[in-house]
Amino acid sequence: MQLTPTPEAGAGKHLLRKSGDRLFVETTPELNKAALYILKAACGLMHAETCFLTLRTGDGVKTYRMSSRALTALEKNIMQKSLVECETIAIESRQKIFNQAQVSIGEAETSYIASPLITEGKGALGGLLWVTKLGEEAFNEEDVSLAATFARTFARMLANCIASPDNTTLLVKFSSNLVTIFENLYLYRRNIENNFLLSEMIKVSKMINSTLDLNSLLESIMDSAKIVLKAEASSLMLIDRKTNELFFNIISGEKERDLKEIRIPIGVGIAGIVAETCKPLVVNDAQNDERVYKQADEKINFVTKNLIATPLMVRNRIIGVIEVINSVGRSEFTEKDLELFNTFSEQAALAIHNRELIDSLKDINRELKKKVHELSSLHEIGKVLMSTLNEKDLFDSIVRIIADEMLADRVSIMIYAADHDALEIVSHHGLELSPFERTFIALDRSLAGKAYKERKLIYTNSLEKSPYATFRDVERYHTGGCIIQPLMHGQEIYGVLNISDRQSPTGSEFTDDDLRLVATIASQITRSIQNFRLLNEMLQKRSYEKELEITSSIQKSILPSHFQKSAWFDLGVISEPAKLMGGDFYDYLAFDGDQFVFSVADVSGKSLPAALFMAVTSSIIRTYGREVRSPADVLYKANDLIYQDSQSGMFVTLFYALFNAPEHELHFASAGHNEQLIFRHDTRRFEKLGTRGRPLGVVDSATHGVFGEGRAFLNEGDLLILYTDGVVEAINERKEEFGFERFCRLISDNMLLSSDQLVKKIFREVKNFAGSEAQYDDFTLMVIKVLK
Repeated sequence: MQLTPTPEAGAGKHLLRKSGDRLFVETTPELNKAALYILKAACGLMHAETCFLTLRTGDGVKTYRMSSRALTALEKNIMQKSLVECETIAIESRQKIFNQAQVSIGEAETSYIASPLITEGKGALGGLLWVTKLGEEAFNEEDVSLAATFARTFARMLANCIASPDNTTLLVKFSSNLVTIFENLYLYRRNIENNFLLSEMIKVSKMINSTLDLNSLLESIMDSAKIVLKAEASSLMLIDRKTNELFFNIISGEKERDLKEIRIPIGVGIAGIVAETCKPLVVNDAQNDERVYKQADEKINFVTKNLIATPLMVRNRIIGVIEVINSVGRSEFTEKDLELFNTFSEQAALAIHNRELIDSLKDINRELKKKVHELSSLHEIGKVLMSTLNEKDLFDSIVRIIADEMLADRVSIMIYAADHDALEIVSHHGLELSPFERTFIALDRSLAGKAYKERKLIYTNSLEKSPYATFRDVERYHTGGCIIQPLMHGQEIYGVLNISDRQSPTGSEFTDDDLRLVATIASQITRSIQNFRLLNEMLQKRSYEKELEITSSIQKSILPSHFQKSAWFDLGVISEPAKLMGGDFYDYLAFDGDQFVFSVADVSGKSLPAALFMAVTSSIIRTYGREVRSPADVLYKANDLIYQDSQSGMFVTLFYALFNAPEHELHFASAGHNEQLIFRHDTRRFEKLGTRGRPLGVVDSATHGVFGEGRAFLNEGDLLILYTDGVVEAINERKEEFGFERFCRLISDNMLLSSDQLVKKIFREVKNFAGSEAQYDDFTLMVIKVLK
């Protein structure tokens, strides 16, 4: 195809013809070639699957297509609709299409754009149809605008096209080309403007993600808004929630200082109205608009001619208002300006929100860092507790850790010395004391003595203004701040922990967080004193290993070893500690010949502490079990005593059941223990038993509330299975668990065995499964088979 510009008076014949009122195009071989070229260009430009071109010719309507596929009836109707309405239309997939009479002409199976070929003052020559947007569901608004421009340009060139006498060349009038050039220049200018806007948006986006402080960031955003919208000034106002007023935060323009003194009530002035309604406003005649807040202009001797104001929204909450004032080089702001300014509003709100998140994150990180440091100190103390066998070395290590963690110049641990009826400083940091003499602090008229005698914490950052100002040793506390924490277990007090003279970059005052940390450390010191005293008592009798054996023997002696045979049920039980001493225990009690108690429990921790805690707990449970019949009440009462004895942080999970044999009725309660089982003989199904209740020793009963109590019935042949998690959580060398399903299947497959045979069978299977792999949980299993 060859399109050549030609002077207005060029030779040849016009392709555009008219017969009566009918306008048509005379086709030539060269036009046919040009039409196919136009189709390919149009299709590629719009990223369409295919494209059709229709032209009115002397013989009717001629259709040009890119493939053998013809126009469908619906597609013809779409093109006709575009011609009738004289505008470019876009059709989405599955959209219903109506004609001018609002009669449905079908439903689109894909997306379309139809554009008429209309000549200025001459009428329609045909139309273009684009079919199916490649890679997307539908054509967009930009596609519609581009299609209309393409069709308009093609129609203009077609209307001004002249064929050469031999029909081998198509000549286009120079005036037609000139109009196209001007349109392209206009589009080029629009493109430059859009690129500028895009660059400003990108710049703002980069600034939002930069390390600029918030005020600098907002100033840059407002400067960009002023430049892009070609305004004389811009401002950002925030809401003061206490006074319900707007105040100027950022001002891009002159007389910033004067404006920052002005406050505007919510609902007053344009900005106040926007803050109240959360809706933007465009005012193009500010001098005659009564809503404008004139006091601001009067304050700085300024004239507001027009403005745009839009709300700053963060998470659907208004935080302020931004404005651009006085358009430059044009008489008014437009709706397009408002749409653009909304973008800056969103960016400013996003900047504020991001910075709030960053500041919040910094606070969280700062707090987290502090907590990690505290946990690190506690962990270090824990390691010292586990590794140090000498009480003096232990106290010295703890004092050093406290001094480093709390930046305290003076730290001391004082233990009551009965031989002097005074507090002895057994370890210290920052005190000038003789290493060869014992140092005592009298209980009377000393701060440490007062804390010890009254068993109360002394915590102050200003001793001179506190009730302790008259004590004779106040002058020793140089900064006036101290924490003196009694070292207590229950009602027994051992001494005090004294911390003073903090020297921190953030100040010398102690905080509530410090207080909580000191309480935790004091608890650890108290436990260490208890442990060392207990250990020393044991070491005085025999070696540590022998004591472990003795403790293990005592532990085993606590557990019932013989069960009186009953006509009501058959009972079997095995309890095997993972190590020399365990934390699991079970119990069996009989009342009145036909009332029976069965229980299993698991104490947190292992070895000596767990064994000792188990001994205390089992005694308490057994004592209340003889006095109280309700399982829930037994747990409630026992929890109070166990909680008082659980300062070490240990606790016990327990399942407690009372069986009324003649009634076949089982009452049960659980303190945080895993669910127990009933295996029904007649249906060969399992039922899980469990109730609401926390482990014993975690919180006191008044805080915990009541324990839940359940009820079930046991019939002849049914099995009651009580166990601890060591049964199902036993692991083998491949770190695989024995598992609950395997446990249940083993019970079901061996239901005909006696209770004793069944527990031994399960124990052998678990041991064979585990092999030589070390186990960390004790094994406790009790099976009760109902005989009648």
